[in-house]
Amino acid sequence: SLWFLVTPQSWYPALFPAKVTGLGGLIAALGMLALAERYFKVSRDETLARGAAKLHSLIQLEQCLMACIFLNMVGVFGLFSPDNPYDKFVHFTTSLMTVIALSLFIEAWFEVTQGQALRNAIIIVFISIGAWELIEFGSDRIFGTTSWGQSGRNIRIDTFEDILAGSIGTAIGAIAIIYRELSAAKAPAVRTK
Repeated sequence: SLWFLVTPQSWYPALFPAKVTGLGGLIAALGMLALAERYFKVSRDETLARGAAKLHSLIQLEQCLMACIFLNMVGVFGLFSPDNPYDKFVHFTTSLMTVIALSLFIEAWFEVTQGQALRNAIIIVFISIGAWELIEFGSDRIFGTTSWGQSGRNIRIDTFEDILAGSIGTAIGAIAIIYRELSAAKAPAVRTK
């Protein structure tokens, strides 16, 4: 993000708003760190295993969100174009990764069942998919970008395909979580002496 803020716009494709992207990435990164520091601390009263599971799920979620930001930032170097399916790949991949990481995070931090965590993660991801489309629309109107409709594509078709790709990614991520849960339930118990 800092790179985009300090380098000249002339280094990037005309459609890529380097300063806006850099600022957005920086705000997202700092926001994640601030939220984690403020709200997600392991209590001294928790067992070592429980605290480690919480921290592990937090780190996984942060890594997932950073990967999502990175995928979007890389795409602006010509990959987001009408002839390239990269946009759909990003919508699919970010939704898949996020529903998995978020589900594991919710389960660890809020001590709910895997089913409850998965349901909440799916709801959050679907809200995020819709919000992202609104952000693209707002970015085009406020900053003059061409995010919504991908460089002149039919806006309705592009939005539908984005939502479909995100929905399929969410569904596959949910299936992976359910499969993980079923596999864990079938695993033989480990005996300790």
